[in-house]
Amino acid sequence: MRARRLSAAPMNPIAPPGVLKRSLRLVTVAGSLALVYSAAISSPMSTDFFRRMGFGEVEFGILSGIPMLMLGMQFLGALWGNRLQSRRAVFMGLIISGRLLWIPIILVPLLPVATGHRTAIMLALLAVSSLLLNLGPPIWFSWMGDLIPRRILSRYWGGRMRMMQGVWLLTYIPLVLFGFRYQALGLSLPQAFFLITVLGVAAGVVDILLFLWVWEPPPAPARERPLLETLLEPMRQPSFRSYMVWNVAYSASVMIGAAFMLLYVLKVLALPLWEVMVIWWMPGIGSMLSSAFWGRLIDRFGSRPILVLCTGLKPLAPIVFFVITRENAFAILCGFFIFDNMLNMGSQLATNGFMLRMAPRENRGMFVAAISSLPGIAGGLSAIAGGYLLKAWEGHGIHLLGRAWDHYQYLFLLSALLRLLCIPLALRIREPESAHTMDVLSAMVEDWPSRLVSLPVALFRRIRGG
Repeated sequence: MRARRLSAAPMNPIAPPGVLKRSLRLVTVAGSLALVYSAAISSPMSTDFFRRMGFGEVEFGILSGIPMLMLGMQFLGALWGNRLQSRRAVFMGLIISGRLLWIPIILVPLLPVATGHRTAIMLALLAVSSLLLNLGPPIWFSWMGDLIPRRILSRYWGGRMRMMQGVWLLTYIPLVLFGFRYQALGLSLPQAFFLITVLGVAAGVVDILLFLWVWEPPPAPARERPLLETLLEPMRQPSFRSYMVWNVAYSASVMIGAAFMLLYVLKVLALPLWEVMVIWWMPGIGSMLSSAFWGRLIDRFGSRPILVLCTGLKPLAPIVFFVITRENAFAILCGFFIFDNMLNMGSQLATNGFMLRMAPRENRGMFVAAISSLPGIAGGLSAIAGGYLLKAWEGHGIHLLGRAWDHYQYLFLLSALLRLLCIPLALRIREPESAHTMDVLSAMVEDWPSRLVSLPVALFRRIRGG
């Protein structure tokens, strides 16, 4: 098996061991609180809330597209971050402000205005929130890239993600129960969603406040050079350029269908809200089970083979949505989402590793912005296009093979075809010294049986240790 040591980037300043350990723990705890915030504002209850506020397919396409289009603000955040002597205060102010805007968003239904005006106000507030939230990531990743030692980079991200997903799973259980029982408590959906959002925003603010105690290495001094040269540096590197071509195409192929999967389950299949919340709880299991494993594989073999493997399997998701029915959706999606989010976790950790290893320290924020924003903008435009396609195809269903096929299923089939076309692009990604995808598959075949055998012992040790 061909495992290769990845080339090291220029050395970052290293914190004293005690300070580094405390800082990494705080970053992990903060990330766990961030997922509490995320669960609160992006659960199926959120989709149902917006649906009852008058959002249709076009509005949901815009709702999905706005945060991704606003990823373009990350270029501004990167330029800003290159000029900061300390990244802490700016990052904290941006993210806290963006999250607090969710409070006025959920209060909009109280305004005595027409439905069309209400949806416009909510979309405008979401756009401002998204703008603020997208200025911060390049600054944060630049900070984290300096903080986390290269030798443990992907392993740390994998372990952190496992902890975060465990917290998310525990958070989502009371959220599911509340989604099932809020009417019995005498609450309307807007009232229930208000309570959940307030609690989530509170967790999201505490998350950011923890960074007051995270060590910040001094940033690398920015080299004076023309603005256009700074902006274009990521695309001038062949390795980064090959990755970006794949990522832009892949994001568009995913979002044209994924933006409407939750709406499809709620509106067309008409599953009860509590069942949908259970289904959307399942991805966290896949993340928790696989994140540490992916992190070790990426540190050992590189990001490219993981991206190739995950891209090759991702067309399964829209195909599953294409074929499910109301009768079997709950059982099939509960199982499939565990597997599918294992693939998502592999892609996410591989992207983080690729980004932080390949980016030069003095302009890391611009590489973060390129990786986050250009694919995000492509995905946002794709989601908006998907909304208009659904509108155009509405009423053009057909009967074939004993069942009806509607405009949503047309869109899922289109997404599957587009994802298949991304596989050759993944194979063209260039990463120096990365291994072959077959090496990763061999390692997985060798490792997973032993992990499954040792699972009962590991669980017993955790219970005894708890």
